[in-house]
Amino acid sequence: MYHCFISDLHLYQNSDSDTLFNKFINDYKDKLLSLYILGDFFEYWIGDDTASEYHQNVADKINHLKQFIPHIYFMHGNRDFLIGNYFLNTANLSLLPDPFVLNINNSQFLLSHGDSLCTFDKNYQLFRKVARNKVIKNLFLSLPKSFRYKVATELRKEKEKPIQTNNNIFDVNDNFAKKMLSDYKCTTLIHGHTHKPKTHEYEGKTKRIVLGDWHQSAEILLIDSNASSKLIKYY
Repeated sequence: MYHCFISDLHLYQNSDSDTLFNKFINDYKDKLLSLYILGDFFEYWIGDDTASEYHQNVADKINHLKQFIPHIYFMHGNRDFLIGNYFLNTANLSLLPDPFVLNINNSQFLLSHGDSLCTFDKNYQLFRKVARNKVIKNLFLSLPKSFRYKVATELRKEKEKPIQTNNNIFDVNDNFAKKMLSDYKCTTLIHGHTHKPKTHEYEGKTKRIVLGDWHQSAEILLIDSNASSKLIKYY
C-alpha cells in the first residue's frame, strides 16, 4: 500500500487528463493509503458558484473514492486557488496549506504546489501575492461570472503562448528550495507546477521530487509505509 502524490491534472471535460484520471481511480483505488492532489487539479477555477455538472461529477468520483482511500487531500495550485468550501465539502476533500510537512515513518516530507518556489519570476510572485490576498479574492468573486470567464480565457491564452525568454526564470530556485528544506527540517521536497518531472539530489542529503502534468500519461509519486519513494510514469 502506498501514499500517492499527483498534481497538474488540469482537468476539463473530454480531456485526455480526464480519461487518464478515471483510469487512475480504477487502477489505484485498492492500492493507496492516502492520496495527495498538489494543485492545478482543474484547468481553471473562477469560483465555486461557477461549478458545472462536470465539476460535480468529479466531486462525486472523489467522494466515492473515499470508500477505498480514506485520506484524500488537496492543495491549491496557481490555476485553482479559488476552489472554496463548497467544492471541498462536496468532494469531501481535506485542504492542506502550502507548504505542508508530512511525516511518514519518521521521515519528513515537505509538500508544495511549486509556484512559490519559482522566485526568479518576480512578476509572477507579485501577482501571486496580490491575487491570493483575501480582499482581492473576494472582490474578484463578486464580479459577474461572464467577466470572470473572460479573465480565465485570457490567462489561458497567455499560458499557451510560446516562451521567448530564458526558461530558467520560470523554474524552481534550487537555493530557495534548499532553504525551505532546512527551515522546515525536511529531507524531501515534493511539488508540481513546472511540468518537469525529475528527482533532484542535493549533496546526497536532501532531494526535490517534481511531479508531472497529465495528458495521455503522467508522472506520479508513490511512497510506501517505510518512506521509500518512486517516481513512476503512469499511462
